[in-house]
Amino acid sequence: MNNLIARFLLVIYLTAQAASAIADETAALTLFNQMNAIDITGAHIALARSQSTPVKNLANMIINDHEPIQQEVNRMTNALGLKLPAISDNKAYANTLNALKSITINAFDQAYLTHELEFSKDFIDKLKTEILPALTHNELKTYFAGLVPKFEAHFMHIQHTEMMVK
Repeated sequence: MNNLIARFLLVIYLTAQAASAIADETAALTLFNQMNAIDITGAHIALARSQSTPVKNLANMIINDHEPIQQEVNRMTNALGLKLPAISDNKAYANTLNALKSITINAFDQAYLTHELEFSKDFIDKLKTEILPALTHNELKTYFAGLVPKFEAHFMHIQHTEMMVK
C-alpha cells in the first residue's frame, strides 16, 4: 500500500509536467525550481510527520542542502534578468504536497521514502537530460553540472535510509 501511495504522488507530479516540454532556459529553470521546492517542502512535512530518526535526518539533509541551492539559483536567474513563475502557481507542487500531508502517520515514513526514491531518480534524470541541455549561460551550465553528483549522493543516502527503516 505504501508503494502505491508513493507511485500516486509521482504520477500526480509527472502528469502535470508531461504537458510542458522544455522550450528554453527559463522553462528549464522553472522546472528545476518546482522540483527543488517539492523536495524541500516535502522534507519539511517529513520533519513534522515522521516517526523515525533516520527519516528526520534525511529530511534535515535535504533541507540543509537544497535551500541554499534554491537561493543560489534564484540569485543567478535574477542576475541574468530571467523571470520565473512563482512556485505556488504550480498544480503539481500543490497536489504532491497535499498528498504527502494526507498519508497516515503510521504509513508516512515508508511512503515518504518510496516517494523520495522515485522522485529523486526522476529529478536526476530531468536534470541530466532536459534541464542541463536547455541551459545557455555558462555560469548556469557549470553550476547545474556540479549539482548532478550531489543529487546522486542524495539518492544513495535515500536508499540507505530506506534500508535502515525497513
